[in-house]
Amino acid sequence: MMDDILELRGLRFSYPDASRPALDGIDLRLRAGDFCVVCGASGSGKSTLLRLIKPQLSPVGERQGSITFRGTDPAAMDARESAAALGFVMQRPQDQLVMDSVWHEVAFGLENLGLDQEDMHRRVAETAHYLGMSPWVTQRVATLSGGQQRIVNLASVLVMRPKLLLLDEPISMLDPIAAADFIALLARVNQELGITVLVAEHRLDLLLPHANRVLLLQEGKAAYSGDVQGFLRRCLSEGSRVDAALPPAARLCSGDEPSIPVTIAQGRNWLASKLVSDPGAGEGVFAERSSSEGPFAESTASASEPLIEARELWFRYGAQEPFVLRGASFAARAGKVHAIVGGNGSGKSTLLFALAGVNKPQRGSVRRVGKLHVAALAQDPRVLFVCDTLRDDLREWSDRFAYDDSDIARVMQRLDLPESLLDSHPFDLAGGELQRAALAKLLLAKPQVLLLDEPSKGLDAQAKGDLVGLLHELAQEGSAVVLVSHDLDFVAEAADTVSMIFDGVVDTTGSVRDFFVGNLFYTCAVGRLSQGIIEPCVTFEQLRERLEAVR
Repeated sequence: MMDDILELRGLRFSYPDASRPALDGIDLRLRAGDFCVVCGASGSGKSTLLRLIKPQLSPVGERQGSITFRGTDPAAMDARESAAALGFVMQRPQDQLVMDSVWHEVAFGLENLGLDQEDMHRRVAETAHYLGMSPWVTQRVATLSGGQQRIVNLASVLVMRPKLLLLDEPISMLDPIAAADFIALLARVNQELGITVLVAEHRLDLLLPHANRVLLLQEGKAAYSGDVQGFLRRCLSEGSRVDAALPPAARLCSGDEPSIPVTIAQGRNWLASKLVSDPGAGEGVFAERSSSEGPFAESTASASEPLIEARELWFRYGAQEPFVLRGASFAARAGKVHAIVGGNGSGKSTLLFALAGVNKPQRGSVRRVGKLHVAALAQDPRVLFVCDTLRDDLREWSDRFAYDDSDIARVMQRLDLPESLLDSHPFDLAGGELQRAALAKLLLAKPQVLLLDEPSKGLDAQAKGDLVGLLHELAQEGSAVVLVSHDLDFVAEAADTVSMIFDGVVDTTGSVRDFFVGNLFYTCAVGRLSQGIIEPCVTFEQLRERLEAVR
C-alpha cells in the first residue's frame, strides 16, 4: 500500500477581519501518486487551501487544524527541503517568471538550492528534453507564447524534483490546444514520475479523465471528497455550482448509469448507444428549423453599419520587433456578441486594444461612429483598481458618468457580488470576484462598445452562465460586445459571431454554429461529442433537446 503524502485534519483558516472563515474544517488524505482535483465556486477557498500547504505562499490569518506532509507540518520543515519538495504553479504564468531567458528561469531554483554547475546543467537538460522545451530553451521568456510560459513554470518546479505538485488554475489563460497539451504533460508527470498532483481548476472536463480523487468545496467546507465517479453521481443527484463544468456527456446521464462517461471517447460511445435502436435517428433532426433559433444562428451579415471597424491594421510593439498584426480587419456591430479566438500569441489581445485605441497601429486605421464610448477589460483586471476599497473604486467615475450608490447596488446584484465585498480591498477578492468587480466598474460607465479580454477567466461554471446571460442582455440593449477568449465552450454559449485570428490576420469569420461545426480541432466539447453521431450541436441545451427528440 502506498504511503500517505498529505493529510489535512480539521483545517480551518480565517483572513483578518473576515466575516466567515475561508476554510472551515477541511479533511483530506492523499496517497503518493494521487491526482486530485479541487473544484468549487469562485471564493470557495481553493487557492487558500493550496497556499496554506506551501509555507512560502501561506496567507496571513488565523489557522486551526493540522497540515501534514510526509509526517511533518510543512511550516516546520527546513526551508530548502520545503522549497524543493512542494512545487507550486501559480494562476498567471507571468507572476512566476523572474529571469530573462528560459534556461536561467528553469535553473533559478537550483541556483538558490546551491547545486553545483554540473548537477544543475544535467537537471535542466533532462527536464527540457522531457517537457519538449529543447528548441526554445535559449529564448527570452518574454518572446514565448502563454502555453510555452506555462510549461516553463512547470519545468522550473519539476527540476527541483518535488514530491507534491500544487497548481492553481494552471490552464485558465491557455488556448484549447495549449491547455490540452499542458494537461497531457501534467498527467504524464503524475503517471510516469509518480509525483502527487493537487490542482484547483474550473475546467473539469479536461482534468477529470486524469484524476482519481476530487475535493469539492462549498463556502469553505468540503461538500465532497472521494473518487471521480462518486463525485459525478453526487453532482447529478444533488447539484452544485460546478455542474455546468462537467463533461457534457456526464451532464446528460442519470446518476444510476453503471459508469458515467468522462472522456469525449466515452461520451461518444454512450451517445451512440442511446441511438442504436435507430441508427439514422440523429441525422437531420431539427433540420427543418429556422436558422433564427436564438443568438447562435445567422452569422455576420447585418444591415447595420459597424460601430467600430479596423481596416488593414499593422502593429508591432517595437521598431525591432516582428509585426503582431499583419493587415488585420475587423468590424463590431450593435446588438451582437462577437468573439475573437486563436492560439496564444496570435494577436487577439493586440487587436482588441487597437480597437480600444490603446495600441496605435503603424499602418491601417480604426474608425468609430460619432463620439462612441468604448470600455475595455484587460486580462489582468487589477489594472482597473486604484482605491483601497471596492466601494471607492466603483464610485471613482460617478461624476463623469452620472451614477450613484443605487446604481452600484444594482450592478453588484446583477453580477452576483455580495454587498459585503464593498469594504474589501479589491486585491483581496477571489479571482472570480475580482473579474466580476472589474466588469461592474465598466458597466457603470454605460459603454456602447464593450471590449473584454478573457472575461470568463477565474469564473466558476454558474458565474460563466450568468455572464453569458448578461452579454446577451447588453447586446439586446444595443451594445456591441467583443470578447477575446480561449474558452471555446464559453464562446459557443455567449457569441453570435466568431472570428479566428492567425499569423496577425483575421483569417475566418462566421456564425457560431458554422464556425464550430466546420472545425475539427478548434471546436467546443459539445461539437466534438456530437460530430458524426447526431446532427451537429454547439451548445449543451441544443444537444439535450436533440437527444430527447430522437429517444
